[in-house]
Amino acid sequence: MNPTAAHLIVSLLEQHGIRLVAGVGGGAVLPLWDALGASRQIRRVQARHEQGAGFIAQGVARVTGKPAVCLVGPGAGVTNLLTALADARLDAVPLVCITGQVPRHLIGTGARREVPTGRIVDSLTKASFLVRGACELPDLVAEALRIAADERPGPVLLDIPLDVLEERTGAPALAAAAPAPEARVESGAAFERVRAVAELAGAGAAVTCDLGGAISFLRPAHWLTSDGLGAAGFALPAAIGAALAAPATPVVCVTDNDGLLANVQELATLAALELPVRIVLLDRAAPGGACTRLADAFGIRSLDLDGPAAEPALRDAFARPGPCLVRIAPGSASVM
Repeated sequence: MNPTAAHLIVSLLEQHGIRLVAGVGGGAVLPLWDALGASRQIRRVQARHEQGAGFIAQGVARVTGKPAVCLVGPGAGVTNLLTALADARLDAVPLVCITGQVPRHLIGTGARREVPTGRIVDSLTKASFLVRGACELPDLVAEALRIAADERPGPVLLDIPLDVLEERTGAPALAAAAPAPEARVESGAAFERVRAVAELAGAGAAVTCDLGGAISFLRPAHWLTSDGLGAAGFALPAAIGAALAAPATPVVCVTDNDGLLANVQELATLAALELPVRIVLLDRAAPGGACTRLADAFGIRSLDLDGPAAEPALRDAFARPGPCLVRIAPGSASVM
């Protein structure tokens, strides 16, 4: 049996050096989601929300300096992705976002889960393409990766109808294409009050942040923040992406209550992947440790450092395997 266009896309991504795709599977992207699951070269990461998938891919792109890929379904999947697209556009992060679309004969009919994806994302992407047949995929995948990384990097979107994904192709494999060029990823500004915490992870750590501000790190390419858009909820999924892209690199996620809750569902992703991400929470809420109990509910170890022995306990938390959440009250001067 001949492979489908979904299998062709996976082959093309493999040939271009893509090794991880974050997404939300099901529905109109199920053929591609299943094909990704069968790949021996690409790791398929199930996010809990499309915005989270986009930010996980951003974490990969910001750490590696190369285009990263995410996959979401049509309709609400596309609209949920918009914040991640806008953020990547403003911060010059190279992304290729693959979105599902209704079958070609239903486009323009107001079918269930149909939205005018191209018009919606026009101002948020460097380019977007509606794929009208499997024969277009080799050129469009290569072009999307090239545009994402070229000049000032940014997001590119490929909108692929369900019947195109299911289309049979005549060739099981293609000649390898030239990989996309590396992109220069613009790092965001840093935050002075988290310097002490970041230094515990070492000069080569990747630090994601929801809090903004200004700091100078030895390796600013590993400072990841939603600088241009200021999107709450960026830090946690971006930290997941950074940890997946660079397993040997310590990863610290610095956030507050609003940032954590904006993409709290990705705690489930972090717990499932068992990544050694250290979430440093500046708890601005009333005392009581609600966020530590929330982390515990997701199966993530938590520590409350609102006390005199904060720094030794924090060092111990950084030394242990697996994810953990460290709560710090804003007045914990011994640490911050």
